[in-house]
Formats: sequence, C-alpha cells, structure tokens
Amino acid sequence: MFTGPRTKQNQLAQLNATIGQCDTCALHTRKGLGYGNPNASVLLLGQNTGVRIQGSNPEKVPFGLHEPDPSGVGKSADVLRAILWECGIRPGDYYVTNIMKCQVKKPERYMLENCRMWLNEELAALTAVRLIVALGSMAGSAIGAQTGHLSLFKVDPGDLAFKDKLYFVTRVSHPAFVLYPGGITRDDYREQWRFVRAVISRLHYEPTTRILGR
Repeated sequence: MFTGPRTKQNQLAQLNATIGQCDTCALHTRKGLGYGNPNASVLLLGQNTGVRIQGSNPEKVPFGLHEPDPSGVGKSADVLRAILWECGIRPGDYYVTNIMKCQVKKPERYMLENCRMWLNEELAALTAVRLIVALGSMAGSAIGAQTGHLSLFKVDPGDLAFKDKLYFVTRVSHPAFVLYPGGITRDDYREQWRFVRAVISRLHYEPTTRILGR
C-alpha cells in the first residue's frame, strides 16, 4: 500500500508502477509509461509506445522526448522534438503519455478499452492539465479531437474525480506523416503546432468561451 505524501510526482510514480504490472491482456510485457512535468497544463497524447533503438535494454517510451540525446527513439520522434522546439514548446510545458500503454501497431477494441482506465487515472493525477493534444488519429478519436480545431472533452460525467472538469482538446498529425511519401510537409506540420502554441499562450489569461471563439 502506498503511504508516502500524496504529491503529483509520487501519485504518478505509483500509477506507472501499477501500469507496469498490468496483465489484463496479452500485450502486458511491453509497457510504455508517461513522463514529463506533472504540473504542466498540457498533455501530449500519443497512440502507441515507441522503442528506444539504441542500447542493450531497449526502453518503451512515448516519443522519447525526455531523452537528452535526440537520436535513438526513431525518426518521427526526432521530427516531433524539432517541431516542438521551433514552435517554442519546451519540455517543462507538457506531460507525455499514450492511449495504448503497450506496443502494438493495430490494437483491437478491447485493448483500447482496457488501457482507457489508465489514461483516466493519469488525468486524475495531472490536476493542472487543461489542454490535451492528440498526436494522430487513434488518440484523436479517443477524445473527440480534430486537427486545427479546438473543442471541449469530459472524461466521464459519473466519475467524481472529474466532477465539473472539462479539457480543451485538439489534434495534430502523427509526426510519422512528415516522413511518409504523400504525407504532409514539415511546414504544414509546423503550422499545426503553431495553432497549439497559440492556444497554450491563452490558457491562463482568457475565459473558456473566448478561447473557443464563442
């Protein structure tokens, strides 16, 4: 039983430890856990966990944005890291996690449902989060987010942990689409993140209705 001071850091550490022991479905041996600033107002929500390529003991991490070395987690992670920097979004500005906590290219519906409870637990611990940025279609579908649009999302009206809690949500393309033939250009991807940056700059200074343009 956890008995230490109930700070965000140790809540999340305990949660990650619990996720690491999850064996609800057959994917339970390949975990990727959340990381970042627990007091950030922005959550970056990916699809699947990636793998740090270098090293004898590869670690499953969402994009590896916490790595001091920009290489070794995949080319799409390098694209995302560079675009965030170009748009003035720094590591201290966000927390990172995934819809799927285990590595699987095409998860079945029951797998997504199994992992959804972990996202809800993370959101309950990340009390400062106001904006969720979905990276890719899977994450976007899970929270009803669209690229280039800002809307509101409520986790579960019946869950007391989220009573009266609404999140701004938006979606950007997965960074891999910058690398795919026929995908999107780097300039287009940068524009998607500039939209996100503009929202971030308004989160603490303007009322919800004005941010949504109502």
